[in-house]
Amino acid sequence: MRSATYSYLFMLGAVLLLSQSARAEPGAVLVSGTASARQQVVASSAVATAVSSAGWGIGDKAYSAADATAAARCLRRSEPWRCLSAILRDARIQRIAVVSVDPKPGKAGTTDTVITERLVISNIDSLFVAQRFCDQCTDDRLAGLATELTKELLDRAAVGSGRTVLAIKSTPRAAKAYVDANLVGVTDTSINVVPGPHTITVELDDHRTDTRRVQVQENTTHEVSFMLRSSAESSSSQAPPLDRNAVAVGVPAPAVSTSAGRRSRLVPGVIVGGGLAVFTTGLVLFALDEDSVTRPDQDASRRYRDTASRGVVLGATGLAVAGVGSYLWWKYSKGRAAPVVTLATGGAAVGLARSF
Repeated sequence: MRSATYSYLFMLGAVLLLSQSARAEPGAVLVSGTASARQQVVASSAVATAVSSAGWGIGDKAYSAADATAAARCLRRSEPWRCLSAILRDARIQRIAVVSVDPKPGKAGTTDTVITERLVISNIDSLFVAQRFCDQCTDDRLAGLATELTKELLDRAAVGSGRTVLAIKSTPRAAKAYVDANLVGVTDTSINVVPGPHTITVELDDHRTDTRRVQVQENTTHEVSFMLRSSAESSSSQAPPLDRNAVAVGVPAPAVSTSAGRRSRLVPGVIVGGGLAVFTTGLVLFALDEDSVTRPDQDASRRYRDTASRGVVLGATGLAVAGVGSYLWWKYSKGRAAPVVTLATGGAAVGLARSF
């Protein structure tokens, strides 16, 4: 009865894996162990789905419990593939997964389950082995662990085969290369990877970091080339263009808009008004000036207002300031110039910021 149950399980596992048309290199899955029939079915189904998703080829032959037992003995030999090939009797099969599902005494009198899987590939001498423990094992947990175990072995085998290669190049060279956040060397470099998506990041001092996501196919060399841009080039390309013809006196002139140009006429107006006020003061001082002529009927001790010289200086200064303000008003009315004022110790400097 037990032998019939195992035969049923192995036939079921073979049907799950080998019922489709061939793809890539054909493979096979053999399941053995002393776990319950239900657990055997759950584990074989999970492994079948995992290897099919990985692109294993599909055959058309079912294997018995005796085949699975003989395959387990082959794994103890130094060259297991030759022994396994004789059992499978199918030269097309290049990949074999031998899975064992067994009960194990757990804590507090419970029974746990141990899943052991061995992966053998024809052109690789290494035997890939991994194991998972399923405590208080439910069907979904058992299936998840079997799937996880199979994917781990497939990834290790893909890297070990050396037939899936990621080549990373950069200009300039000697940049640090990261694959899936792991440092793998400096460019140019080639590494063995697991087929599937990978994220590549390249870093070089004084250059902009570049990251790409690629899809690597099995049994191929995927080349990725980076053209790294210097940090200075990146900064200049992002900065707004400068007007080479802009000339500033005193302080840099602000950006000029039409409305801002009209509002900024206040400064020339103030300059003109101040110049006229100074000129008027000079006129008043000049008019108040008195000559120091002594007459016989005057008191010799009398003081005279000598304000002519100051009036002339202030009048000339006022005219000059009013002239500058008028010039700035006229120039800025064209929308191409802006007056600026720079404070300095003991006074201020008035200037013009204008583009020519």
